[in-house]
Amino acid sequence: MSNQPFAPLPSPEEMSRWDAAAVEEAGVPAALLMENAGKAALDALLKEFGNLHGKRILIFMGKGNNGGDGSVLARLALNAGAEVLVCHLHPLPEVNLEDVRAPYAAPSGIGANALHIALARAAGVEFFQLARAFSPFPEPYWEHPDIVVDALLGTGLKGALRDEHAALVKRINLFRNLRPANCAGGCSCNTAASDAQWPGLAWPVSETSDTSPSRPATEPFVLSLDIPSGLNGVSGRPLPSAVAAHATITFEAPKPGLLAPEARPYLGKLLVAPVGIPKAIKQRYPVGLALLMPDCVAVTPNPYTFQHKNMAGKVLIVGGSTGMAGAPYLAALGAFRAGAGRVAVACPAGLENQIRAALPDLLTIPLGNGGEWTAEAAAELTPLLKNWNSVVLGPGLGTGEGATAVVSACLNASERGPVLADADALTIISQNRELFTALTWRDLLTPHPGEAARLLGTNTAAVLADRTASLNSLLRLTRATVVFKGPTTLIGQAGRMALSPFIEPNLALAGSGDVLAGIGGAFLALGIPAFDVACAAVYLHGTGGRLLHKTFPFRGNLPSEIAEIIPEARVALSRVAADWVPDLSESPDVF
Repeated sequence: MSNQPFAPLPSPEEMSRWDAAAVEEAGVPAALLMENAGKAALDALLKEFGNLHGKRILIFMGKGNNGGDGSVLARLALNAGAEVLVCHLHPLPEVNLEDVRAPYAAPSGIGANALHIALARAAGVEFFQLARAFSPFPEPYWEHPDIVVDALLGTGLKGALRDEHAALVKRINLFRNLRPANCAGGCSCNTAASDAQWPGLAWPVSETSDTSPSRPATEPFVLSLDIPSGLNGVSGRPLPSAVAAHATITFEAPKPGLLAPEARPYLGKLLVAPVGIPKAIKQRYPVGLALLMPDCVAVTPNPYTFQHKNMAGKVLIVGGSTGMAGAPYLAALGAFRAGAGRVAVACPAGLENQIRAALPDLLTIPLGNGGEWTAEAAAELTPLLKNWNSVVLGPGLGTGEGATAVVSACLNASERGPVLADADALTIISQNRELFTALTWRDLLTPHPGEAARLLGTNTAAVLADRTASLNSLLRLTRATVVFKGPTTLIGQAGRMALSPFIEPNLALAGSGDVLAGIGGAFLALGIPAFDVACAAVYLHGTGGRLLHKTFPFRGNLPSEIAEIIPEARVALSRVAADWVPDLSESPDVF
């Protein structure tokens, strides 16, 4: 492990700032950055496709920097023995190479893009201007290339694709025999640009003979540069369609949209390559979002440091109600499997036997009478809080008056450890907003989208429309760390924000959040800061989901099995290089 728990996830605007600062403040020529990007793209092709000698490479080039990267790749691929055709819709800039005084130094007024187009033309690359998106190629055999490169648009796309670009996206996807979800077959490729507006998430691959499980023999390999054209670099959503690539090579750092669940059908294998942004520039202009890396779990101490059970952390789970005794049990199991030395469940007295029967290893603290929480039970609980290093509040708690009294008592107790508020506790906080002021920087909230919507006084669709903005809104309500759960979970506290790389269907079931709460409670009990606890718990939980996929590739695992696999996940993470970035299609060998 290299003690690097985070990797930057620059937004398109932040990436542009890095690029500009590298040129203006560090003196790195823009043309050199573009050359490095093209070289990285060539390396990606060699790695993912193989020898390029004699292969036909068709490059669709836009007029921005993404197209400039494509022109560098075209020149390098030609030198590697490929036959290359670069197609573009707009006229090429005219540059006299005799005016270039030194390598990577273009005359005033000539951009890096124009310079590299000129260099590619001088090297013998054939450029072909399309009159429209579906114009015929100069030779019929270009309808059957070996490789198609998407160098149309970069990560800065915000609004909907223009008609001409949407049509080019459609033409690229037709090379892969992909059709719109509403296509009945027999349609002509020479469709109007306006007809290229389709939903991109439901494309089926046509049934053809193939020699590999991922790419039919008649289908060209599609590589996207920086991001599949048509995807938003922040949200990862298609606008409204996008190139469906076999691989995407993104430059310097992943962009947030590349890790979004919505982007997954389009990326193929995600590769990340540096292009020469100086480290000093990255430090001078830090980005607002970081990607969690395996070393974020290393904040938890090794087991040999514990001398006895109490030093391993004492966790109190407060929850349970009629019909919901399983939730505190799962949280307790998660805490045990994450390494807690002592775990107890405080519950209504009438539920004690159910919870103990599920997990005899567990301590129980029966409170009040019957199966529901009461104000009297809350009063009994308050003086006990000082005996525990952390409190997990909410699993199966209910939302009645007694449960509200319990949440208020726990959060307002003068002597208490850090509280992880989850599930029903979050609903109660949303209904009693004065409780936000009782939360401290030591505490942790773990809402799913529905709970986040209640906390914000809005609806689930609204919080999911812009998850980063929703998390920022939650952080304005509280000093606590917030874990906004879901695929690629977001974590934030006081100006810091991190994103989990995991999109694990095996974690999408009732009870999964209870296990995560227990893991978080175990780490909070060790005195680790809440933000670090959240990152470690989320990453360990995600790793467990990935391991479960091996045994349950079509889901079907129990929530208790998420808890049971946590020790194995810790072992797996001890063998993962800290610079690993998940490519969304393959897993490290240890997984």
